[in-house]
Amino acid sequence: MVQHISKNILDPLHEDYRKLIRLPSVSYFLEKNGSNKYTIHAPDGNVQIKNKDKLKLKWEHDKIVLYDGSSALKLNGQDFIVDQDAIIGKNKDDIIKEIKQGTNDVKITLKDIAGSLDHGVGLSVLMDDGSTLVGVLNFINFDDKDDQILQEVVKKTGGLYLTTKEEGICCSEITCISDKNGICMSMYGSNEHYQFKLTAIDALAAVDNLIKDKQDLSDKLNKVAGSAKKLANSYAPLKKLNAEMVKGDEISSGKYAANIKLEDKDIAGAFSKVGYYFYDNAIHIHDHFAKDSFSLPKHFHFLKVIKDEKDHYKLAFCNRYGHEYHAMPDDYKLINIEHIKGVKNIDLAKYHVKNGSFPSFIAKPNVKDYVGSKQHKIDLYEIENENIKVGSLIDEYGYYDSQGGFHYTNNQIGIKDRFYDHPSLTVAVGDNRCESNIIKEGNDILNANHLNPVDCNLVEYIANYVNDYAALHSFI
Repeated sequence: MVQHISKNILDPLHEDYRKLIRLPSVSYFLEKNGSNKYTIHAPDGNVQIKNKDKLKLKWEHDKIVLYDGSSALKLNGQDFIVDQDAIIGKNKDDIIKEIKQGTNDVKITLKDIAGSLDHGVGLSVLMDDGSTLVGVLNFINFDDKDDQILQEVVKKTGGLYLTTKEEGICCSEITCISDKNGICMSMYGSNEHYQFKLTAIDALAAVDNLIKDKQDLSDKLNKVAGSAKKLANSYAPLKKLNAEMVKGDEISSGKYAANIKLEDKDIAGAFSKVGYYFYDNAIHIHDHFAKDSFSLPKHFHFLKVIKDEKDHYKLAFCNRYGHEYHAMPDDYKLINIEHIKGVKNIDLAKYHVKNGSFPSFIAKPNVKDYVGSKQHKIDLYEIENENIKVGSLIDEYGYYDSQGGFHYTNNQIGIKDRFYDHPSLTVAVGDNRCESNIIKEGNDILNANHLNPVDCNLVEYIANYVNDYAALHSFI
């Protein structure tokens, strides 16, 4: 057995090492509240369990779902999704394989946690050969210095030591929480060690990706510069773009998508179904039409820039080490640039090149909006300079009714269901401010004095979409 050097990842000397590893980022535990009755706690809520013996994990739609008997357990109205990265123990890979295959039930058991009255969520799989695979869901919040279990570990060892060892004939590596001498600690069950397979960020791959991203960005900038120069030599620069709202497909009963059509060309975008707000120091993500809602743990109030499979840049919620939050449906994980309102468009590519897989922004509550409510707007600031605000996340939406009327709601300013009859816009290229753009209803200019917060917020929302689309398609 080869033992690696133990590292105290709470020690500032090992801060760089901490940034290069991925610890389990989501935690779960069971709290007893009666005879064989428990409450299972997850990052975005908790659910009471009548009979823990009926709980099991199943694989559905590329997700691990917690089942209560024959039905999926519900959390905030949605299937209870278990983060795959939260499964720990040396049998992790085999347990995940069993969940995906569905041949043998992956049942939930109780695991005593050292120093806690609560229980860990144990996993048990009885195999055909009579052997049993065991594991547990992570029960430590490594990003919260006040976490009870984490405090117990620090109290006993003077830090948070991780020791990696090679085990077995195949020399697979396993990492455990240990003392400073590398002795794995007994933390749950019958003197079981907290051990997991440590996921490391491939530094060389990260560097290669950054180099590629810089080259891609350079190529795109050269292309845009060339197009701009050609236009400047041949035509007067395009200063204004016309846009109109058009009725799209039905998205819920009697409500239809509000699409934004630009210059008689393709659809530039559509009003988002998703809104964001702070409530009780937690970020909430909600679907205006499906009425679904998800809350993020406080240590996931950072955002990093990612590039999707279409080479579009988007934001993802993460912790301060860049580890994304996965315990919610895919539809709500990424934030499009159009959902960030500011006076000008944000160059996400620049932040992606600069920060890579680490956060670029931090979310903070703005107490000036949502008058008379305990909700707050989410403002985004640069993580390296928290005095620089880059924009705010939206909490507004629009839709068409069956008669062709457009309806607009903005929760941040307290406006519900404002009606418009065939609105159209003239958008100033590169400027999202109300005073730089025009919204009309027929021949009437609605934001003529730029003092109406409803019309101004609407025109700024649409200008954001139009300018993003124009920049992406080299209309400027």
